Amino acid sequence: MILNNPPNIKKIDSFLLSYRLSPLPSKLMEDIRNFYNTKKNGLQKYKQKYDNKPDSIDYFTNDICGYMNEYNAIMNGCVPKFYYTFRRLYQNKDKDDIAIVKYWFSLLKKTPSAELNILWGLLKPSERDEFLSKPL
Repeated sequence: MILNNPPNIKKIDSFLLSYRLSPLPSKLMEDIRNFYNTKKNGLQKYKQKYDNKPDSIDYFTNDICGYMNEYNAIMNGCVPKFYYTFRRLYQNKDKDDIAIVKYWFSLLKKTPSAELNILWGLLKPSERDEFLSKPL
């Protein structure tokens, strides 16, 4: 039905065109570029250290969680930075600490690549750079 109605198509086209022509904020574009470049560098670093083993991505995500928890073992409890970082995700912004830990556990059920994308995306560009500047 919608395809046979040219006025609707024009509305949809002009709506989409407005997004195509309006540039994204420069801060967001910098974050996206930083996400892509630092993730690529981090994966290379971990693959190199772990001889290109398939589980090198698991070491990477584990170390990100360690960084978020100020290098304290999560089994010993989480520090405020850990909760704060996870609350950057809109769906977690009003969640209590227990719900944040449950969300973290739910990430472990995802593919390593999906887990990495979520964890890496939660970090600010400066945090990603700081994380990668530390020796493995």
